[in-house]
Amino acid sequence: MRRIILVILVVAFTVAAQTPTASSQAPAADNPELVKAVQQLAEGKHKEAIDALQLLMVGSPSELVYFHLGNAYLLAKDYRKAAATFADGATKFPLSARLFNGAGLAYEELFELKPAVEHYRRAGALDPTILYTGGGRYDPEFNAIYVPVVHDHRGLNSCSGRLYVDDQKIHFVVYIVVSGAGPGNDDSFEAPYTQVSEVEVDRKKGEQIMDYGLITLLTNLSGPRRRLATGEQSRVDLKFSFKQPIKGYRGNPWTKDDIKFFFIEPEAGERFVKYLETKDLKVTLRGAAAPK
Repeated sequence: MRRIILVILVVAFTVAAQTPTASSQAPAADNPELVKAVQQLAEGKHKEAIDALQLLMVGSPSELVYFHLGNAYLLAKDYRKAAATFADGATKFPLSARLFNGAGLAYEELFELKPAVEHYRRAGALDPTILYTGGGRYDPEFNAIYVPVVHDHRGLNSCSGRLYVDDQKIHFVVYIVVSGAGPGNDDSFEAPYTQVSEVEVDRKKGEQIMDYGLITLLTNLSGPRRRLATGEQSRVDLKFSFKQPIKGYRGNPWTKDDIKFFFIEPEAGERFVKYLETKDLKVTLRGAAAPK
């Protein structure tokens, strides 16, 4: 699904695109066909906008055209074409931070972490602020993509934070806790995939995320606002079991044999589960997730 954040981004980027910048080839106002296509995007006419922008790619493939065509594909949920468009544009316009960032967004939606991180890093090198304003979930401190989760802390869903993912390990950092010392402490940890013995997946139909109140709300605000689970969707729960006890992050004196999370965005959870299946991990489906 295309999240609300992308609609906001297109509107914001449209305003920015109509203001001359160093990376723009020409102001949008100088190209009435481009102005019309951008207006169609704002009106939700994605197919019409894509058709018009594809024609412009033949006659005048400017940085602006690449940018808006990539956004059109994002809104149409065609993430593969969005990634290809942004990446091709970034090759032709290597000083455009927003094209690199757009490619990062598209690859993030595909949960293809390596190209997502590579493009986000290039975007940040050109414009460091875009990593915090461009709508993506790349954290330069960890050089990884993250998703917001809530952790079952001592039997209570009271630790919210970010689950960072890369090709080698998972890395959970607590940002909001009911008990504990705050960011980077309490139940934060990192563990290589080779240390994971099993991942149990459960989908709990009808679990309303907002029942967890302020903690979950603040978790969602730790990054771009995306769609929360509702009573109409399944909550995705994960339980990681480890071959050897994991240790607390930054010297915290605790060990655990397993740890539980749930995702406040069901689709992010589903993509993460599919990604874990590519890591040759034992993934067991339980409850509502189990085969019928």
